[in-house]
Amino acid sequence: MAPIQTANPANYGGKVLELGLGINQLFNIFPGDHADRIGVELTYPISQNLNGPQMKSGWVINIGYQKSFF
Repeated sequence: MAPIQTANPANYGGKVLELGLGINQLFNIFPGDHADRIGVELTYPISQNLNGPQMKSGWVINIGYQKSFF
């Protein structure tokens, strides 16, 4: 038996099924010939089967920015 719960390898991992919906939009925010892209993604966990005492996740929002140079 390990001294703490996180030292036990059986307490890691599991299976998670998520549903995500995202959008991308091209803009000209900064000067230059190439476009800027802003993306937003919303993710929701549909099923979570985690090993050991792990916290389940909820809604997640990701916001990203991309600049192309070519």
